[in-house]
Amino acid sequence: MREVWLVAGAGAGPWEWRLWLPVLRAAGLRPRPLALRPAPGGLAATRFEDYVDQLAAAAAASGAPPLLLGASMGALVCLAAAPRVRAAAVACVAGAPPAGTPGWPPQPRAFPDVVRWSEEATFEGTRRAMPEAPAWMARWALGRWRDESGAVLRAVFGGVALAPPPCPVLAVHGRADAQVPPACAESWTARWGADLLLVEGASHVGLLLGPHARRAAAATAAWLAARTGDTRPFRPGARRRPPQPPHGTNNFKI
Repeated sequence: MREVWLVAGAGAGPWEWRLWLPVLRAAGLRPRPLALRPAPGGLAATRFEDYVDQLAAAAAASGAPPLLLGASMGALVCLAAAPRVRAAAVACVAGAPPAGTPGWPPQPRAFPDVVRWSEEATFEGTRRAMPEAPAWMARWALGRWRDESGAVLRAVFGGVALAPPPCPVLAVHGRADAQVPPACAESWTARWGADLLLVEGASHVGLLLGPHARRAAAATAAWLAARTGDTRPFRPGARRRPPQPPHGTNNFKI
């Protein structure tokens, strides 16, 4: 069973993969959610590279080339760590785009040294990030946001300079993502020659916790399994295999 390391977005944690975990397991993968930790000096001293180091250290122990799966900020962490761990493939869910992507960020952002989402996140803000998800899911997520490093967020919104890793890359992005415009995903994946899965009606966090999450997870799991040579059909509820990229193109949608 091939390990797939999961890195959540800024201010989130392994809980963000709640709907994805059973789908990945059913596809014959072994998900390993990574709980990112502050640097020894605390969140104010934590840098983007600290998160990359944590993922690289964990995934390097996998033995076989690992699979990496990151959401939002975590997608950039996975892309940065991929060459160091000789990843077999990287999948980015609602990923923040690398530096040089036109339209990113949509507007300038300023962050304090520590962003205290554990205290200051609101139900309304959580709902805006996942408007298509049920209200109870937003309430469940609201109590789980963690504080985040301002330096990490400044790096993400300022643009992390990355080269395409030497492995296949997939971007899974919601058409209704208001945090990271879909045009950004289309731009950087075209530049890198990466695969792009566009999910109709899915928002930023809703891609993980909304009604489209399991469909997106199924298609992503099948894509990851195919990159390991495991071509078994994925059968959520013993039904059908999720869609694959059409032959000869990098883009597909569900």
